[in-house]
Amino acid sequence: MAGLSHAGHAQPRYSLDYTTSSGDSADLLISATTTGLPAGQALITGITGTWSDGVHVLPVTGFATGSGDFASPDGLYSLDNLLYLPAPTTNPFRPSVLDTRGFLVYTAAGEFDLSAGRPFSRQFQESLTLTGSSFERPDVVTVFHFGSPPAPAPEPLTLGLGVAGLGMAARRRLFMNRSSKA
Repeated sequence: MAGLSHAGHAQPRYSLDYTTSSGDSADLLISATTTGLPAGQALITGITGTWSDGVHVLPVTGFATGSGDFASPDGLYSLDNLLYLPAPTTNPFRPSVLDTRGFLVYTAAGEFDLSAGRPFSRQFQESLTLTGSSFERPDVVTVFHFGSPPAPAPEPLTLGLGVAGLGMAARRRLFMNRSSKA
């Protein structure tokens, strides 16, 4: 699935969902571009979805934009908004999807940073900072899924038109067969 950038170029989209040891979870849809980057890297250009503390589900309201190494607006996090694709499975010296800088997402409750726990780690961490606080609560990600988003289900009208079209084609074929026998 691809979204369009401001320039009209198709941008790949990725689905990312995770759960932490304390019960936080997120279900995110990430847009990214590979333009101007080394092979295997993608820069995050958009994030939508939800975050939950296990009780409340909140929509994502934005993310810290930037490229290269940069600090979050409050200075608590070092970010780079890079994804490493395809997700490596055998090279222990290459980051697995995210590096230690990761990305920062905003909700009404605060912000959360998702990154690799250590350099070249296969374990991820979420760091949560509630609105109006400078206290950072790190947490270990226990379940992590990353990949292509599911294909959208066909609209009922589209499905109905497709069935009707097949019916008309079958009727036409039947009519044509009868006409050629006469």
